[in-house]
Amino acid sequence: MVLGCVLVLVGILCFTQTSAASKLTLTSPSRHAVETAARCSGDTLTIAINGTTVAVSGINSSACSGKTLAVYVRAGGATQTATATIGGSTANLTLATAATTVDGATATIGTWSVPVSWSAVQPVVPVASCVSLDNPALTCTVTMVSGGSTWGYPTATDWIRYFEISTTSTESVRWAVTLNLSHADLPFVATDLWDNTGSGLVLVSASTCSASPRTVKVKGTEAWGDHHLVTSKKSVKISFHGATSGSGELINC
Repeated sequence: MVLGCVLVLVGILCFTQTSAASKLTLTSPSRHAVETAARCSGDTLTIAINGTTVAVSGINSSACSGKTLAVYVRAGGATQTATATIGGSTANLTLATAATTVDGATATIGTWSVPVSWSAVQPVVPVASCVSLDNPALTCTVTMVSGGSTWGYPTATDWIRYFEISTTSTESVRWAVTLNLSHADLPFVATDLWDNTGSGLVLVSASTCSASPRTVKVKGTEAWGDHHLVTSKKSVKISFHGATSGSGELINC
């Protein structure tokens, strides 16, 4: 009799637990909505690069208005970025520095890459150019002068070239000269370059060995009196030695 009661009680408890479980409602955890921005246009952009100016056309303005246009220009071993907010079918962007020899360009609108067709006007870089280090309003000129020499057999391996720095300014100009080693006025693109003035030059900067054009910027030493200065009454002469091998103090490629 007691055993029968126990079995009945267990049955009631089991039924009660099963009934409660059948009433449970399983709910999935809440999820935050993920918003994905679609590309506004897959049209090909036309990019024209000229110095610091980047002109872009072919923009789908109706679909992309208000979005950020970014153009990436690879030149001289470095990449520059120019951006603008789209407000029409064309846009003019500005680079921080003029692109000399452009190797390529890409673009994005928003976060999406877009196809591009690019072209570039490669500026003519003179064999040598001069700037004032202290006052940009002052000007100076550097000219290749006679007396240079080239040697080597069967092909040229060395050259020496002479330059004269002058100005029309009555105020002293502390000069810096950039030599373009890739210029056709030089016998070949030197991999190594020396100061041929006898320690009269101080290296300011130099391009990478793979850069085109390959350039080096120098200024006059201040240890030689006023060698680092030119005026309308005083010019300065400097010279370089370029070669296809060696251990150049200014450039060593």
